[in-house]
Amino acid sequence: AVVVQQDSFIEDQRQALTNRPERLTSFFSSRPSSRHNSLIEQEKQRSLEKHRQETAALQRQQATHDQEKRRREREWEVREQQLTDREVQLLVQEEETGRRSRELVTERVELQRKKKDYLIDLERLRDAQGKLDRDRENIQREMERVEHMRMAKIPST
Repeated sequence: AVVVQQDSFIEDQRQALTNRPERLTSFFSSRPSSRHNSLIEQEKQRSLEKHRQETAALQRQQATHDQEKRRREREWEVREQQLTDREVQLLVQEEETGRRSRELVTERVELQRKKKDYLIDLERLRDAQGKLDRDRENIQREMERVEHMRMAKIPST
């Protein structure tokens, strides 16, 4: 908005300066010829010089304005590029996060399957261990019974 206002202001000044020599020329030419031509010529020269100075000042102002405008445009381009780069970086991170999340889900499913298999194997081992313990006890009792019977058959001396 500021740039548009400056452009409008500069354009208004340019128009005013462009029309000014014509008004002065018509003003001086409509004056009575009782004035000396040299005074009129001097006034015209002063007016033209003032007009040239104002035009030069306006051109310098316009150049400064254009330079500032280009500087701001470059700044905006840099900012836009930084934002674009950041967007790309965030998209890459987002994709990586999604990929890693999918990997973790797959890993979790695999670990749950392994845990289930482990618990099943553990239960089988406990059952087998219990059976072994019972078999050992039975064998021990049987050995004790056999030993007891053998001792009962041996005559005492």
